[in-house]
Amino acid sequence: MSERGEVEELLARALEAFHSAEFDQARQLLERLLSAEPGHARAWQTLGICHLETGRAQLGLEALERAVAAEPANPDHHYWLGNAAGALGQLDRAYACYQRALELDPGHVKAGELRVRTGNVLESREHYRAALALLRDKQPPQRYLTLALRELLHSVALFPQSPARSELVYCAREILKVAKDVAVMRPPEEGLEEWARHHEEGATGLRFLSHQQALAAYEHALGYKDDDAYAWHGLALAQALAGDLDNAARSWQRALDLDPEFDFTALARVQRRSQ
Repeated sequence: MSERGEVEELLARALEAFHSAEFDQARQLLERLLSAEPGHARAWQTLGICHLETGRAQLGLEALERAVAAEPANPDHHYWLGNAAGALGQLDRAYACYQRALELDPGHVKAGELRVRTGNVLESREHYRAALALLRDKQPPQRYLTLALRELLHSVALFPQSPARSELVYCAREILKVAKDVAVMRPPEEGLEEWARHHEEGATGLRFLSHQQALAAYEHALGYKDDDAYAWHGLALAQALAGDLDNAARSWQRALDLDPEFDFTALARVQRRSQ
């Protein structure tokens, strides 16, 4: 058998093993092939995927780099190199690889999906870093807690597994240390007496660190008036302090949806209108 025929036979056997998830067997066959033909792009790509499938991300990266070098116009090589870079935590490089795959093939669906996901994680990371900078600043700017909490919420919205989630509890505790009362007049509509009462019970629960009381009270208040940013904020504080971080993030986001300039250091003190 000619050398070329032997290479083709090795590739066929390797691909059969690969598609049967016999990754170690495929790897051995591919390494034999590459010793005979070191510029074989398909073999390098398949070898790289075998390494990824068996937890050898660094070896996978190196093999896929060889695939790209051998055949730089193949979008799949860049896509898989992006996967290897992502497995190693090299998110900037992964994003660039997916971007290159899409430049070569705008219809590469998987590269498009992972570029979006990776971009979201990268953006989430930037928001998280901005929040930490505000929280750790020895001379923080005015409204730094509000600004930091907004950055944390952006981070979590983009990537729900963001470590920013754990900082929500810290922000809630710090907010309660410096919270200021803001007078809110009870609206003139009839039937809001219970809304006002529950609102005050919620604020009292937060001041005395009775989180369950605050939680129940703000939930009742929102049952009467769900467009109340202060009640959503109070509910979020209670949820965060109770460890319900997913709902806390959603409640704070609702407060921002109602009032994009909402001050998270403010707690409402409901007042009756004078007769």
